[in-house]
Amino acid sequence: MPSSIENPVPSSQPDDEPPIADLDKRAYYKYMESRLNLFEANLSTLRSDMNAGFDRLQRDVHVLQETTRRLELSDIKTQADMEMLRHDIAYIRDNYATKADLQEAMMKLTLRIMGMMMVMTGSLVGAMFFIARHSS
Repeated sequence: MPSSIENPVPSSQPDDEPPIADLDKRAYYKYMESRLNLFEANLSTLRSDMNAGFDRLQRDVHVLQETTRRLELSDIKTQADMEMLRHDIAYIRDNYATKADLQEAMMKLTLRIMGMMMVMTGSLVGAMFFIARHSS
């Protein structure tokens, strides 16, 4: 038979067999009273275990609610940070040049410098020709 620790609620005997057939009424009532006391004790233990479990469950619910609240606050902060990053990226896109923009600007500047050098070289050649022609 299992001990009371392994099985805190003892199993009842089948209904077709009387538990104690040869006892008189007084002994039978005593037996039934002891069984009732045992069931009441087990019920009391079960209720206290349920209350303790309910208290633990309430604490766990409060912990989960607090954790959820912190996560929601963190989510709101993260959303604000993401919105700020989107704004910064849009500002950078609007105000800063890309690599293609820089290459295009460098090409225009190179062509201007080359054109200016051709004009200056042509002007210097013309000035030298003018000086050489009129100096003699």
